[in-house]
Amino acid sequence: MTTFAQLQLTRPIIQAPMAGGASSPQLVAAVSNAGGLGSFACGMISPQQMREGVSQIRSLTSKPFAMNLFVLPESVQPDAEALNASKKWLEPALRQVGLSMPTPTSWSQSFQAQFATLLELAPTVASFAFGILSAAQVAALKQRNILVVGTANSVAHVQAWADMGADAIVVQGLEAGGHRGGPTELPLEQELNLDELLAACRPLTELPLIAAGGIMDAERIQALLGAGADAVQMGTVFLCSDECGASSVMKQALWQRRDQATRLTRLFSGKPARGVINAWMQQLAEHEGDTLAYPYHNALTTPLCTWANQANEPDYLALWAGTGLAHMQKASALHILDALYPVEVSESAS
Repeated sequence: MTTFAQLQLTRPIIQAPMAGGASSPQLVAAVSNAGGLGSFACGMISPQQMREGVSQIRSLTSKPFAMNLFVLPESVQPDAEALNASKKWLEPALRQVGLSMPTPTSWSQSFQAQFATLLELAPTVASFAFGILSAAQVAALKQRNILVVGTANSVAHVQAWADMGADAIVVQGLEAGGHRGGPTELPLEQELNLDELLAACRPLTELPLIAAGGIMDAERIQALLGAGADAVQMGTVFLCSDECGASSVMKQALWQRRDQATRLTRLFSGKPARGVINAWMQQLAEHEGDTLAYPYHNALTTPLCTWANQANEPDYLALWAGTGLAHMQKASALHILDALYPVEVSESAS
């Protein structure tokens, strides 16, 4: 059975899985080739797209990489009353930019089909967000010698993943860009920053803990490793990299707005996620508590984000990014990694 230490990463850096195209095969392979662990975000793509992406990654690297999925129940229709209530404020907002209220025929990808495809493709590492796997699912992964990595936003989440047999756990602090990845939502007042979360979780388990949230420079990486993290997971730092697959509209907007504030919002997906504050978030702030849950609200706003990319209107695009946004670099993934953790002074991740 492979263990996290046996990955023998020459840089203890995991590229965060960023759904929506940012985690391109080119970025995944570049990070893995440089001695880190690239992660292919599969939560929003079809089994066929998973196969195509992994084929491309394997044509670019022979090194280990991770695949990431959202653990979701099989899609059911949203509550009709809740959907009608959501339409009352969402429909006028969409109409203001010339869009009509969509009527999705599918609310999300089938997790069961995605999971079966992941088993078929057998990456070295599989990471999961938004839920906890079943014992049978963990066993199926381990039968194929796939390392299981969970995502946690609290001590309870870490304990749940440890009890279920995870091989390592991402502890995601409040500073992280994009979605809160833990299996249950926490009231904002119960959310912990990364230092607090790592300090609370480290004494509870001997499992490898991967620190995530707002990490943007070498000094911070060393501080977290010294505080008990076995590795770090970083996403925002790669968003303007040469290999990142985010749209040109998103990349340009993030770069131009890198000194602006971020905050958590449900207004794009229905699940709390950190992004740069823009017009959509400001105009609909009073409805933060009115969205349908993920994936339902996400399906309703997908046409909005598609339009925003096509029309070059980043004020209506989910500009997911962490609190360290100001320290992004326009460079290759290798150049970024060299600055974060120079190989000549590095030690293998443990």
